[in-house]
Amino acid sequence: LAWPIIALAFWGTPRKSRLAAFLTLMVAFGFIADTLLECAGFVRYPARGAILDHWAPLWILTLWALFGTLFHRSMRWLLQRPLVGFVLAAIGSPMSYLAGIGIGAVEIPWNETVTLAALGAVWASGMPLWLGWARRLDPWCDGPAKIGRAAWVGGAASAVLFAICGFEALSGVGKASVREGLEAIEQNRPIVATGQLALTKVVVPFEGEQRLIPTFELDLPGVGEGAEKPPILLVHGTPSSLFVWTDVLFGEEGRGLIETGRRILAPDLPGHGATESRWSPYSFEKLVAFLDAYLESKGIEKAVVVGHSYGGEVAWRFAVRHPGRVERLVLIASSGYRRTAEETPEEERILKQHPLAYWGRHLVTRESTEKVLEISFVDGVPPGEAEENYVLVKNLDNWRAMVELARAEEGLWEERILEIRKPTLILWGEDDGNFPIDSHAVRFARDIPGAKLVRVPDCNHYVPVEKPDVVAREIAAFLE
Repeated sequence: LAWPIIALAFWGTPRKSRLAAFLTLMVAFGFIADTLLECAGFVRYPARGAILDHWAPLWILTLWALFGTLFHRSMRWLLQRPLVGFVLAAIGSPMSYLAGIGIGAVEIPWNETVTLAALGAVWASGMPLWLGWARRLDPWCDGPAKIGRAAWVGGAASAVLFAICGFEALSGVGKASVREGLEAIEQNRPIVATGQLALTKVVVPFEGEQRLIPTFELDLPGVGEGAEKPPILLVHGTPSSLFVWTDVLFGEEGRGLIETGRRILAPDLPGHGATESRWSPYSFEKLVAFLDAYLESKGIEKAVVVGHSYGGEVAWRFAVRHPGRVERLVLIASSGYRRTAEETPEEERILKQHPLAYWGRHLVTRESTEKVLEISFVDGVPPGEAEENYVLVKNLDNWRAMVELARAEEGLWEERILEIRKPTLILWGEDDGNFPIDSHAVRFARDIPGAKLVRVPDCNHYVPVEKPDVVAREIAAFLE
């Protein structure tokens, strides 16, 4: 209906070129505003209809044009009242986005209050500018009117807000730089040397939409008899990447999980590593859907699924959702059960609760990254580990996934762990400071029938990094 109304606005307007110029300016403003707001993570439009992903969709640009037709008709009384327009825009714009949320056209990935305040600020600063344009290009007047001081102030304020959104959207490192940084770290060289790192396209169906995700992966072919057995699917945690499995695969002397002879798959999950997804808001259910689609893209019916930390929760949820695809399950220091405030590290509590956590990546340094990691290792952070995590979290999408998964990790599915009926190996560091062994690992072993719990001494949360040989040995024995 929008286009007939826009056409009707031109009908009877004496100076149609002025109206066309004004609507063009409004659409241009809307395109810049909504594109930057989405790229910065304030809003998301599920019904794309955009020329390129993360551009403002065509339907919302049509609404901007429709909105522009009101300035010389029903909103004409505002042309000389920029202050009133400022107030109305500050109040009305959040309400319009809330209406969009109500009909499923708009999503707010994170703190709703902060987002609505940001939207109100963008519209409030823009209104004096729009009114100035409307006066200058008034199709009902003979000559152009002055734009006015309020319009210039509004334009300056809009430019500042655009700059802030643009900085948030464009700052940090891109996925190509993440990949380059990860591959340059010395401890990751064995995986790079295989020549089996690649980008593969995975189409993920989720809640009625198809998402194409260029996935960074390691795909090691099977050898001998192992090639005939179900492959091993390695699922890393957050923030992490497929490189967390380097020493598990190859060991200190080149002896690791690859000796099983099985095909080994290790993808970077959406919102992690070098996988380019931009699929916010991230959730465990989205990652489960991704694993299913990933195996489907590889033509794999069943796999041994190994998950660490948050990746462990993705793994066991996958076993609940798709039991036919799981031959065996290995959980390493996995999330899943509710944690008390005392069990949750301070940094995670900040991610879960602080309203400005989404901007926290601007405060991250190599030194602060190493300090945060210290609580997860027994004998200090290994060389290269802090650098790897620093490279990962400086990417906007990776940081956003970390915040959103931290907020999704609330133990809401813990009762469904009882549904798992697969042979399960549980590996846990006895000194785990993130998920204490006695209140988490023991519960997994109790709730999953026949599960085997292996306590790893002198080991904290990063079991694949601190004790990779133990992980490889125990998994290999479990598969026999």
